[in-house]
Amino acid sequence: MAAEATEHSSKSSSYLKHKADLDDLTILEKLDVVPAVLTTLANAAAAIFTRPFRPGPDSYFRYVAHTATRTLTRRTSVRQQRYITAPTDVAYLVACKNRGVTPNSEMLEDGTTAHWIGSSKAEKLVLNFPGGGYVFPASPEMFEFMFQIVDTLQAKGKNAAVLFLSYGIFPSLYLTTSPLTKPDLAPRSVYPRQLQQAATLLNHVLHKLEVPPSKIILAGDSAGANLTMSLLSHISHPHPSGTIQPVSLSEPLRGVILISPWISFRTTDPSFQKNAYKDCIDVRALRQWSNAFIGEEYPYPTKSDSYNHPITAPISWWEGLKAEEVLVTVGEEEVLVDSISEFAGNLRSGAGKGTKVELSVAEGDITVSRIWTCSWVIRRKMRGNKLRRLRVGLVASSKRLRSMPHPNLWWQLS
Repeated sequence: MAAEATEHSSKSSSYLKHKADLDDLTILEKLDVVPAVLTTLANAAAAIFTRPFRPGPDSYFRYVAHTATRTLTRRTSVRQQRYITAPTDVAYLVACKNRGVTPNSEMLEDGTTAHWIGSSKAEKLVLNFPGGGYVFPASPEMFEFMFQIVDTLQAKGKNAAVLFLSYGIFPSLYLTTSPLTKPDLAPRSVYPRQLQQAATLLNHVLHKLEVPPSKIILAGDSAGANLTMSLLSHISHPHPSGTIQPVSLSEPLRGVILISPWISFRTTDPSFQKNAYKDCIDVRALRQWSNAFIGEEYPYPTKSDSYNHPITAPISWWEGLKAEEVLVTVGEEEVLVDSISEFAGNLRSGAGKGTKVELSVAEGDITVSRIWTCSWVIRRKMRGNKLRRLRVGLVASSKRLRSMPHPNLWWQLS
C-alpha cells in the first residue's frame, strides 16, 4: 500500500504538470532567479533598518520575513516561482518521511491525488484545499501543520483526519510578452480545472469512501478558500461548462473554514494601502497570480464569474448554502481584510438562518501569518536537524490557531 501510494503520488496529474513546467523553463529564466534571490536578501537586510520608519507589524522577525516574501514574489515570474518550489506530492512524501509515517494517497479517476493526514478510516474528515495563489504548491511545512491539527484533534478524543487535495496550479504559460519566456507554449491547469478536481474529490469521499456530508468539513486558506467557495457554488448552482461532475448532497456539510479567503481580485481597497508593509502579500504578485489563474488580464471581462470571483456573486446566490456553519477568519493587518469582511456580510445575508456564518478578525495580526510563520520556524529549525525543537515550534503555532475565537469547527467536529 505504501509503495502504491508513493508511486501514485509521483505520477499524479499535478506532479506531471509541475514537471512539464520546469522542462519548459528557459535558461534565461533559470539564471534570472539568482539576481532575484540576491535582491530579496538585500531588501530583507535593509528591512532591519527601515522597520522603525514604516507602519509594519510589531515583530521585527515578521517585518523582515514579510519584506522578503513580498520582494521575492514580485521580483520573480510565476514560472520562476514554480521552479524554486517542489511539487505538492513531493512535499507530502518529505513531510511523511520527517514524521516517520507511511504515505497514503487517494488516486482519483482523473489522475488527481489527495493525501491522507491521519487514518483513512477516521469517522470525521476535513477536506483541505491549500493556498498559494494557485501558483505555489504546498510545502512540507504546510503538511506538518495539518499533521499538528490532527494530533490535537486526536488528543481531544476526536476520530478525525485530513484529506489534502493536490490540485493543478499555474499554467505552463499565460503571458507571452516576457523576453525570457517561450511564446508557443500551451497553458495548463487554468480555471476551472481546480474546480473539476475539488468536485471529483468530494464525490469520491461521498460515494467511494462513504463519508456522509454531516461528517465533512471543507477547509481552505487563501486561494484554497477561493476553491472552497467555488465548490460550494457548484454544489448549489452546477457549473455551466458541463465539464465538472455535479455534486449532490443528502444533507448539509458539517461546516466550512475559510482562512484569509482570496475571494476578491480587487487591489484598490483601502486596506491595500493601509497594510502594505504589514502583510506578506504584494499587490503586483497578487495581480500576476490572478491573471494566471483566470487566463486573461484583469478585470477579466469574459472569464470572471461567481464561481472564481465570489465577491461578485449577488447576495441571493448564497441562498440555501449547503453547510451548517461557516467560519471566516482574517487578520486586521491583511491587505484583503476589507474585501473579506464585505464578503462575510454578503454570505451571512444570503445564506440566512439556514447557515451560521461567523467572521473572526484577529487584532494586530494576519491570519495567514499563523501558517507562514510556522513555515519559517520549521525551516530555521530544520537547518540544524533539531527535530525536537521543530516539534516545539509547531505546537506553539497550533496553540495560536486554537486561541482564535469560535474554534469548534477545527477542534470539536461535532
